[in-house]
Amino acid sequence: MRKTLLFSAFLLFVSLLQAQEVNLEFVNENKVLLNGVKLDTTTTLDDIIKVLGEPVVYKAYPTGKTNYHYENLGISVHAVDGQLLFMGANFNWDGDANFPESSFIGLISIDGVSFTKQSNETIMEKVENITFISMMPGFYISKPLTETNKAFAVIGFKNDLVTQVGFEFH
Repeated sequence: MRKTLLFSAFLLFVSLLQAQEVNLEFVNENKVLLNGVKLDTTTTLDDIIKVLGEPVVYKAYPTGKTNYHYENLGISVHAVDGQLLFMGANFNWDGDANFPESSFIGLISIDGVSFTKQSNETIMEKVENITFISMMPGFYISKPLTETNKAFAVIGFKNDLVTQVGFEFH
């Protein structure tokens, strides 16, 4: 009995070490935070690796753009020559191979509104301080507040459930 209890405690400890809490926030001044670290056009892939660990290369393009996946976290990162271009999370995979099929582990909030795997399009009504434009049915993009704001959010829905939430940096 004691060996079983010790083994169970060991497994719990190992799973807690492997579990990683990811917190992505898009706040009203078009600022993106990853676990409290500001992401912008100066963020490098190495900066992301310091927070999330090593990703897997999903696809490398001859232009210098590389798409990375964090399969265990449900996160996709795109970089050009090592500079962050995009970070997004998959909630309900819709076949977009730019995202891992696994669901996002963590918390994403936009203007204080938290998105979950069960979020549907009505959640967009709760975002008050950021203007979103519907580019086509089920696809929203935030409108930058000024020319100096270079980050924006993109949100996709399919079958009335959120598929992906991402942040672009230009």
